[in-house]
Amino acid sequence: MGLDSRELVDRALQRRAVEAAIWGMPLVNTDAMRQAYFRDVGAKYNDICYFSKPADWKFQVTTPNASTNYVYFNYNLKDGPVVVEIPAAVGAGLLGSMVNAWDEPMADVGPAGEDQGKGGRYLLLPPDFKGETPAGYFPVRYPTYNGYALYRAIRAGPTDADVAAALALVKKLRVYPLAQQANPPEQRFIDIHSKTFDGIADFDERFFDRLNRMVQEEPVLPRDLAVMGMLKSIGIEKGKDFKPTAATQSILKSAAQEAQAAGDRATVIDSSGKVLADSESDPRSMENHAQRPEFRAALGGNLGVDQRSSQTLGIPFLYVAAPVSGGAVRLAYSLAEIETTTEQLGKALVWGSLIAFGAAMLTAGVASHYVARRLVRIVDFAERVAAGDLTARIASTSSDEIGQVAAALDKTTRRIQESFEHVQTSQHELETLLNSIPNGVIAVTADRVLLWANRAMKSLEPQIRTGAPVVESFRDPALLEALRKSIQESKMQSVHAAMLVPGKTFNGNVCHQCSPATGERISSVEHARLIETNH
Repeated sequence: MGLDSRELVDRALQRRAVEAAIWGMPLVNTDAMRQAYFRDVGAKYNDICYFSKPADWKFQVTTPNASTNYVYFNYNLKDGPVVVEIPAAVGAGLLGSMVNAWDEPMADVGPAGEDQGKGGRYLLLPPDFKGETPAGYFPVRYPTYNGYALYRAIRAGPTDADVAAALALVKKLRVYPLAQQANPPEQRFIDIHSKTFDGIADFDERFFDRLNRMVQEEPVLPRDLAVMGMLKSIGIEKGKDFKPTAATQSILKSAAQEAQAAGDRATVIDSSGKVLADSESDPRSMENHAQRPEFRAALGGNLGVDQRSSQTLGIPFLYVAAPVSGGAVRLAYSLAEIETTTEQLGKALVWGSLIAFGAAMLTAGVASHYVARRLVRIVDFAERVAAGDLTARIASTSSDEIGQVAAALDKTTRRIQESFEHVQTSQHELETLLNSIPNGVIAVTADRVLLWANRAMKSLEPQIRTGAPVVESFRDPALLEALRKSIQESKMQSVHAAMLVPGKTFNGNVCHQCSPATGERISSVEHARLIETNH
């Protein structure tokens, strides 16, 4: 049976609301954190919140950890540029980014930033800024008015004195409007350790209240002009009140929950197939993934693509895996919507064939040929994607079911490509963080294969061979014995290495890890680490 007019209208509203929710998730996440900043800790724009002790479970944001002294503050550029003064890294350091309302990094601070750890003044410029940029600043032009900063206070060591030095450095931060540069207001600091901070977005009808608030506050970017029409169809229009009816609220709640369930899933494995991290499940409860087709290809150095039903959820997914240092990362995309659309297409074709069979055989033949040609295009497109060509695109100007399938496939492929670009960016940021550590660091697998070395260690020993037995790069007996004992006994070992680098001696620690060192949802591969502490 077909759908009546009311059901068709509700279905269209539901689909548009789901797309709007997926589009607006970064904005809503930013607003959820901002409202917690105002509501839960009593902060105002430019107030600096910090943790005098590492964050605990009360700090409810996405992917925090329990070993970090975070620094967090919001700012708004609607009334003009804002100055952020970063102190020089002396006795401690600051590491992190300033982001816009879309959760996109705009500037790093510390060794990876323009200040290079020496300190400096960043000038955050609003999207409508037209004046001359004053000298003496690192200018950062924002596409949005809202933004926030999230830094980590980096301690030099674990002692109370090291913690005190890191917090003292935090207290040298300053955030104020450029208009008040001659006489900046007194900086307000708020210690939010042990305070509840609920910065997680609610995926119900309140989701769209937050989305509307951000749409009203932020300028429309050129890339989002088409989305504005979709938002208007669900009642969100710039400059107008958002007043959904009770029936519409029910549909919006369902759409928000569906958008949340449609989120992409990420899985990281090591070279043996052991799951190190997963965005949806506890990796300790997951079986070895080395034989999954997409991971098998990725561990062989190629892009892996596979489509199958999830053993856990029972719905079809498109799995795409790529090789990374020491293992592989996989993204999974739900194809449930495409499958539903395909099923509806099949039903529509059957009913249409039965109705038109007697009176329109010729027309049906022509239509079938037309449909077949379009389906062949879709199949060709899908085969290109399955072969690893994520630049493949399929254009469709039709709004019928086949057009919806083509559009959904094209959209999925674009999202996969964007996700891999994001993975590459994240990998670069991680390497920057590790290479900023001044001490030499290496990572060794349980099989005593040298997995990785940071820039400081490579400068000391240019002949380091990653991926090869550690003994090929380091022949110091004390180091090799410490590695053996650390792996066998699962205990930290101290080592005095006199033959590691000719003419130099090192005091260091070899640490064996087999469980997460932080509260993040990530599990470390068993390995040993050597840290140069003196030479």
